[in-house]
Amino acid sequence: MGADPGPGKDNSDGTTTACVYTGAGAVSIVVDHSGGSTDSKTQFGMYCSAKQSAGSESPPQPGLENVNGIAMADGACLSIVGGAVAAMYVLKGPDILSINIQTGLDAKITSDALIALGKIAAGRL
Repeated sequence: MGADPGPGKDNSDGTTTACVYTGAGAVSIVVDHSGGSTDSKTQFGMYCSAKQSAGSESPPQPGLENVNGIAMADGACLSIVGGAVAAMYVLKGPDILSINIQTGLDAKITSDALIALGKIAAGRL
């Protein structure tokens, strides 16, 4: 975060477009094109719900924040754990953009930096 990671590695498949960057940490940016609008909203809701449904085996997302101000997005949320691990999900029409970051333990990912990255990525969808 804050430094050019250099060229990424294409990690796409039939339903997603993905790029992975490695260096001092790892960043993956994935756009899932597989769902229709309803399926994408349901999936996004699962990612961004602070409370999981009854009987769910998944624990609640730690540090979950809903995010406003991502231009042209239908919704966004982020989660930062311990300052060194972060995830952000952006819903834009039928597509879900996910950004996952893992840095060294001495790094501190901030909400502002992650939101700035989300704005840039969502603007390119």
